[in-house]
Amino acid sequence: MTVRSPLVYDAGPAGTSGFLRAATPAELLEWQTAIIDNYAADPSSVLTVVSGSGTISPTMADTRLQAGAAQQGSDGFVAAFPNASQTGDVSTVTVNYDKVSGSFVTSNTGEVDSGYNFPLYYNEDNDSIQPMNLEDLVDSIIEPTIDLMVAAVESDTTAGTYTISTSTSVTGYTEVSGANTAIYADTRADTSSYSAAGIPETQDQPTTINSYFLHRKNAGSTTPSTQLLHLDNAYADPTNVKDFDIRQYTIAEATTLLGTWLKVYAGEVSGYKITYSITTDGSGGNARGSSMVDTKLDGSGAFSTTLQNTDDYRAQEFPNGSAATVTTYTLRVTKA
Repeated sequence: MTVRSPLVYDAGPAGTSGFLRAATPAELLEWQTAIIDNYAADPSSVLTVVSGSGTISPTMADTRLQAGAAQQGSDGFVAAFPNASQTGDVSTVTVNYDKVSGSFVTSNTGEVDSGYNFPLYYNEDNDSIQPMNLEDLVDSIIEPTIDLMVAAVESDTTAGTYTISTSTSVTGYTEVSGANTAIYADTRADTSSYSAAGIPETQDQPTTINSYFLHRKNAGSTTPSTQLLHLDNAYADPTNVKDFDIRQYTIAEATTLLGTWLKVYAGEVSGYKITYSITTDGSGGNARGSSMVDTKLDGSGAFSTTLQNTDDYRAQEFPNGSAATVTTYTLRVTKA
């Protein structure tokens, strides 16, 4: 890998001649952010919310307790309450979510390296100004930009990538389903809904603790403060380097050139693809957004009885206990 610093034109102080110099790290970051904005307007690594059979999400189980089946004394237990062995035990209800699919856009075509149309850099080895080739472009600009996009901390340089939130609306992001469709929900038994007086209670009476939504970070509007340089074949013989002028790209020209190659590598080239997964073991790259946590009450059941009227003895076991974490699911992103 050889990292080249692209050249920019510096007008210098008023009354002085301008000169060429390497872009500073801050100036290069402006360019990286600008081409990330270009990418974010039309990403090449895409997540969607589907009804089921998602391609990147495992089967994410939401588990909760439900009450056991009730027993009544009039059903063979006359003049006595049924005991705990005669009522149904509390049991686990499982609802599975599998709503996230991933795909890559492979229809982008980067501008072909003509030998002079890529950004210029200063080659110290032979004391010359040269255009980058595609390998230089990838090593110096594209790959470092992808590294910014898959970073753990979300910022302007993660535009076009995805995150999880418990809110349907997040400033600077777009909810992916377009219909506030949760990709996962954590529910628990609502213990306040069960009462002895209500026996036989409906067995499954859940309450939603958290719902989780998939969002994509919106493109920004970064305009670099410098302009990159390239050779201009305005003369008749493009094979003769002496016939080339040095010209500044317009911001739009450079953003399109670099942004398109970013889309190609992020969506098509092995080792550079922006890749997502949902894992439970910490593998798969950097975590994005809120982890999706399945919780369940940890009790073994609360035995309750009621006498409704003469010889109508009823009993039922209700969910009880404290909330305990069962499984934690995390959206992760990496370059793969």
